[in-house]
Amino acid sequence: MKRPAFWRAYLISRFTSYVAWPKERTPKSGDKYVFGIIGDEEVAKYLSLLAAKGQLKVKGASVEVKSIQVAEASQVHLLFVANSAL
Repeated sequence: MKRPAFWRAYLISRFTSYVAWPKERTPKSGDKYVFGIIGDEEVAKYLSLLAAKGQLKVKGASVEVKSIQVAEASQVHLLFVANSAL
């Protein structure tokens, strides 16, 4: 059975196909979407694996996954905050 972090990462990866980012927040051609993860290294690991395999894309663009601090939250396109970080 897969770990809960795997399923969280999977749901995040599927969720992105339903998001419409405002034009001013959409990366320029060739740039990556940045996903910020606060408080869950396992989710960050699974998302990073999907991104490295090319299985995590947003509207055809690549994704970079970062473990971040709260102060960096405004610099990402998608933010996941674990319950443990609240």
